[in-house]
Amino acid sequence: MAKRRQYFKDYVLLELAVANAFASQAFDRELVRLGLNPATQVGLLALIHQDGPITPTGLEQRSAFPSTTLRERVQGLIEAGLVERIPNEADRRSHFLDTTPAGDDFLRAAMPAARAAEQALGERTETSMDEYRRLLVRLREACQEILAEDAAAELRRTASA
Repeated sequence: MAKRRQYFKDYVLLELAVANAFASQAFDRELVRLGLNPATQVGLLALIHQDGPITPTGLEQRSAFPSTTLRERVQGLIEAGLVERIPNEADRRSHFLDTTPAGDDFLRAAMPAARAAEQALGERTETSMDEYRRLLVRLREACQEILAEDAAAELRRTASA
């Protein structure tokens, strides 16, 4: 039988995808311990809170979610009373998204879960959470740069066609 290739040894992005899934489960576990709903899109809610009021297009660019996925997830947050749509007076075809007081309260209540999950992870690794954060921010920024370059190249192709 042929030996199988060890992809995770060779590609950090594969390892990151799996690590993200496990980190999400660790965070969800802490949310449940606090009596909070782990199905809430805490990361997306935090982005809306941090950058809001924000248009759906701005949120799509900031989150990197495909528009259909983002629309479904935002709708769930709206139905849960955590996010609201605000009319855009400058462009009536658009609207803004922002957290509601209930969304702000949920985020405040969820932060101890994030802290507990990070503490548990920090106790099991040799790298500080600050170092992970620094590396992840740089990785996110590099990915955003690559995607922006792709979008600019596509615009140039479209304009020259």
